[in-house]
Amino acid sequence: MKDTNSSVGSIKLPANFKIDGTIVKVLNYNLDDLQGDAVENATRALTATGYVVQVADLDTQLHASLFAEAAGVTFEDIKRLPMKTYMKTARITRDFLLNDSEESQKENTSEE
Repeated sequence: MKDTNSSVGSIKLPANFKIDGTIVKVLNYNLDDLQGDAVENATRALTATGYVVQVADLDTQLHASLFAEAAGVTFEDIKRLPMKTYMKTARITRDFLLNDSEESQKENTSEE
């Protein structure tokens, strides 16, 4: 199991959590495998439900939706998680995106 700053890892799910009728104890994810269209697709899907993404860098639902794709499950599966685990999925994605952004800023600053 990796910490929340990792782009690849797993999270432990609550006992008896089912996905597609099968009990799943651990959910593996790989944020590195996502392409740019994942953000567009997640935003479009959320918008179709009437939700408006305000600030992508801080949007919990967008991050949880992206985590679902990185884990190969549906956003509906992620929404059924207990609140604390749901927020962890969003935090993992947010930290991945923001840490990468901070590193990029440092690289750009050091090149000047």
